[in-house]
Amino acid sequence: MARGIVARNGTALAAFAATLTAALLLPAPAAAAGGYDRTGEASWYGERYQGRSTASGEAFDMNALTAAHRKLAFGTRVRVTNLANRRSVVVRINDRGPYARGRLIDVSRRAAALLGFEGDGIARVRVQTVEEAPVVQEAAAPREAISVREVPSEESIRESLRIRWHPVQLRPPPGMR
Repeated sequence: MARGIVARNGTALAAFAATLTAALLLPAPAAAAGGYDRTGEASWYGERYQGRSTASGEAFDMNALTAAHRKLAFGTRVRVTNLANRRSVVVRINDRGPYARGRLIDVSRRAAALLGFEGDGIARVRVQTVEEAPVVQEAAAPREAISVREVPSEESIRESLRIRWHPVQLRPPPGMR
């Protein structure tokens, strides 16, 4: 990630890298401690996206119990409850969306069928976290995770590029003279 960064003082760079790494590896604020609990409008998506790659990288399966959310971390499991009929289902967040204004979540076709709004297309729902996505642990300390080095001097660069010639004497093998 920061392989090409060069600095004379690694402290500020290491602190910046640690902050950036933490921000990328922690779940989104919406999935923070205390859980996510929102009420809003849900819609569903299906055949048109079947087999296409989701934002998490996996192939979309309209028959799986998955959903798209704008902020919840991939892998977070949420309970979606249809407020009109009190049906609920647990889905796993694996995509980003919905992109329609005012929508809270997009669920797969199978989830919409189980919730009883496949025919209507949209429903008023409550979304609550059941199981948050696991937090990825850092493999190394922040100072080890980045490359910090001194800028080489012009002379050291020239020296490393200088070709060194070594004389070699070629002699025929014995018996071939």
